[in-house]
Amino acid sequence: MDLFSVFTTVLATVLGSVAIALVNDYIRTRRRRRNFLSALYTEIMSNSVLAKRLMAGWETVFEILPFHAGAYTNAMASGMLTGLPSSIVDNLEEVYELISMHNRQTLVLQSEFIPRDRGYKERITSISQKLDFLKENLLGTF
Repeated sequence: MDLFSVFTTVLATVLGSVAIALVNDYIRTRRRRRNFLSALYTEIMSNSVLAKRLMAGWETVFEILPFHAGAYTNAMASGMLTGLPSSIVDNLEEVYELISMHNRQTLVLQSEFIPRDRGYKERITSISQKLDFLKENLLGTF
């Protein structure tokens, strides 16, 4: 066995191992991104249904329900939103800031009685509109 054959075999083995590791990492990252975005889309759908329910029952039912924000928080912390178009990221930031404001107001309203006319209806309407935009545009990104 000559030295060239040994060197070629070792080099091919190392390059093959590196290629397999890179492909495996790419597949895992892609699957993780799809799972994060799928969870975010499910959360957006759930929040949209909740917003429509709150808007429909505005005059008749005194409901104070918080929106969900866990998937957005996880996706933001993991950096999975960086590959999305800027219009979607901007809209996500706006709608989840409104959701955060709503959830803080919900905590206050549940602990003590305060009239609901402090921008509540307008905020719910804005949240609903932004969530509809996200429902239409986020699905094609994963």
